[in-house]
Amino acid sequence: VSSDANALFIEVLLKHYKLDDLVDGVHTNPAKWRDGKLHITRYTDSHSCQKCPANMCKTDILSLYPTSTPRFYTGDGSNDLCPVLSLCERDTAWPRIGFSLCKKLRERDVKCTVREWKNAVAIVEKLEELC
Repeated sequence: VSSDANALFIEVLLKHYKLDDLVDGVHTNPAKWRDGKLHITRYTDSHSCQKCPANMCKTDILSLYPTSTPRFYTGDGSNDLCPVLSLCERDTAWPRIGFSLCKKLRERDVKCTVREWKNAVAIVEKLEELC
């Protein structure tokens, strides 16, 4: 999971939907409760990408995973464009219909396969078909 949200939010979601055992790693902004307030810090303080927000380049995170097997990237925001542009022919991008990533991908050519989705069930069904 690569998200510009925060660790507490992602942890709660993964546990609620019983997905925590299926996730290899979470890359997000650290978060801790302190004095009754949630304190969120940046995932990183520096990266060289000019397309991404200062706290996170998802392409840097994606590069931590092997390119020898197909990668499936799901996103919806503008900060998901950079990693999608780094995907290759064997990879698949899943932009959510009605959100900025989907609109941006309709306007440009990319190397990877693009499969738009409105409901996450479509993603699960395709992954089950492939496995």
